Amino acid sequence: MKLSFADTMINAKDYKTLVQFYLSVANFEIDLESDLYTLLKDPVTSQVLCICNGSPLSSTGPGFKTSDFDASLASAKALGSTLIHQGANQDKSFQYAAFEDPEGNPFLIWFGEH
Repeated sequence: MKLSFADTMINAKDYKTLVQFYLSVANFEIDLESDLYTLLKDPVTSQVLCICNGSPLSSTGPGFKTSDFDASLASAKALGSTLIHQGANQDKSFQYAAFEDPEGNPFLIWFGEH
């Protein structure tokens, strides 16, 4: 199963302050904002930084979008990753799973639209 790199994710201890910090220091623009996360987009490179409010990730890590959530989870597990947390919104139009790679680095696989 092939994943698409979507963003770099940071788990914020002080969510609103960290969003403001990255808006100021890197001249990001807000692409999408909610109580759970804010997507900041670089207007020049179009790269995305996701500031998470209470993320299951323990530290900074990449986020990968998938079109087949179940197959991607199975593939990540088969390749030696450890599932840390899995969740979804009520209608399952957005699902995610936090993993650690074989060396303990966090990453997230997600399905759906923000």
